[in-house]
Amino acid sequence: MVKAIQTMGAPHHLCLGHGVHNLVSKDGIKGALVVDELCKKARAVCKAVRYRAPVIERENKKEQGLDWLKAVVDADEHAATDDADPIPDPPDADDSTAGGAAAAAGSGGQDRNQNQTSNGDEMFLQYPIAAAPTSVKLPVPTRWHTVLIMLESLEQNKGPVNIVLSEVGKEDLHFSNAQYSTMKSMIGFLSAFRRAVEILSAESCTLNLALLLRSELEDVLKEDEEDSLVVGDLKRRLRDRLDFRFPVNDLLVTAALLDPRCANLVIVNEYLRVLGESKAEFLARQVRYNVLESHLPDEARRGREEPVEELQAQPGPSTSRNKRKSATTAEELMNLSRKHSKSQDGTRAEAVDKEVRLYLDSCNPDDVKDNDVLAFWRGRLKQYPWLSTAVRKFLCIPATSTTAERVFSIAGLTITAKRSRLNPDRVDIIIFIHENYDICSKLFQ
Repeated sequence: MVKAIQTMGAPHHLCLGHGVHNLVSKDGIKGALVVDELCKKARAVCKAVRYRAPVIERENKKEQGLDWLKAVVDADEHAATDDADPIPDPPDADDSTAGGAAAAAGSGGQDRNQNQTSNGDEMFLQYPIAAAPTSVKLPVPTRWHTVLIMLESLEQNKGPVNIVLSEVGKEDLHFSNAQYSTMKSMIGFLSAFRRAVEILSAESCTLNLALLLRSELEDVLKEDEEDSLVVGDLKRRLRDRLDFRFPVNDLLVTAALLDPRCANLVIVNEYLRVLGESKAEFLARQVRYNVLESHLPDEARRGREEPVEELQAQPGPSTSRNKRKSATTAEELMNLSRKHSKSQDGTRAEAVDKEVRLYLDSCNPDDVKDNDVLAFWRGRLKQYPWLSTAVRKFLCIPATSTTAERVFSIAGLTITAKRSRLNPDRVDIIIFIHENYDICSKLFQ
């Protein structure tokens, strides 16, 4: 498909989700020897204990019970220590103040009992109820974040997993302390990386947010003094391949400039500095190249359309049919020349330049309400007809193919072995309603 699009010369953009997946899986994990060996061993451990989930659950309950017992014992010891402390008498107490001293001692004792209770509760709250650890998860080859889920599940269940490995005679698969330390550092790094990718793969994420999320990935990949050697090496490998897997190009920069929240990104300014163009020059050039006057909405074209004189053949002095036809053709060519002359194109360029300058001077990120940039442009259709048309062209492109793949998954769950004779039209209706249930439920209430 990519080769066909390239042959046609049509503009296109590759799925950024696949690019990030290849960046992490191929360039990062498989490229780093220590990380790759750790992940292979983790897969082997998951396969060895995958059918021992009840045993892992039982051992987890034992560990949670021990934690509760330790919390109760520590709280009781703390309360006993407070009871052993004497309550000091008020200084210079005499008979005249004996009643007040007794009252003070009584109130002090009551306050102290309350403090003992609160201190015991605080001690007890140091051991909150632990959430049940997830079962051990195997990774999926097409989803890089499942490697993170696998490492998290193994780190949470390391005690029960070691017990199960000993029971099945797989002591050689026990992780060492150094490997657990590496696993923990990788979990911390990949967790920060995962959040940006989750936003990138959301249904509402189009190309206008791509450079914003790439900036976040660059920030995650910066060197940190606290990074372990393994994480530092992994970050270096990912940084080296980021431009190849997640390139910055005219399409992404144009989409970012059409979003007031992303128009002033550092990555956009750096890209334009290398090109030697200002934002206004770059955006105006992209709009002139990609938007024709015929693309404008009807209400924007009405004020720009000029009446074209009706083409009529003028009778010539000669009665020859060829001469009359030649005169008609010459007049047609003259009218077409006037219609597509430079003067009109210059007017079009001036209109685009004026809109771009006005937009860039007045755009404010706070103008985008409820994370809906299309609503921002919908309310400015008459003010910016050329830019609004460009928005329709650029911001309809999803950043990843995740949304389409989700639809394929729904289709696979709909057409099962017991429903293999579903009519294709009915399948389309079922999937459409599933994906647009909120809208359909309001229409048919």
